[in-house]
Parts: sequence; structure tokens; C-alpha cells
Amino acid sequence: MFDRPDRLVIDDLYVRELYRGGDLARDLVGRAASYAEAADCPQVALGVDTDNERARAFYDSLGFEPRRHRLVVDTAEL
Repeated sequence: MFDRPDRLVIDDLYVRELYRGGDLARDLVGRAASYAEAADCPQVALGVDTDNERARAFYDSLGFEPRRHRLVVDTAEL
């Protein structure tokens, strides 16, 4: 679960469309943050697709800030 002792990484968070717009995702991220705090882990990190504007806006509203860019290429192009 921890890639570093000071960071909890949320690998995937998916909320079905029926439940989007409510508090479910906020509650799930809050539970992850509570778990991290209990483990003396001061950071929560996650990745989000650049074209997922709704998710990016949601994470922005929680205070997440971009820190890194992950680059991807198809092997056939190398």
C-alpha cells in the first residue's frame, strides 16, 4: 500500500456514474487520509488521466496539487 513510508498512494478510485456527484468519493478519500494519518503517513498521492476533467476538478477541490507528470508511449513507437 505504501510506496514510501511518508506517502499513501491511491491506485484506483472509481465511482459508478449513478453515485457520482454525491459524497461517496469524498468519503472514500477521507477514509484513506484517516488511514494514512493513523499510520503517521503525512501525504496521500494519486494519479488521474489528463482528460478526466471532472475527476481533476474534484481532486483540486480537496486540495490535491500536481507534482509530477507520468509519460506513456506505445512500444511500437520506440
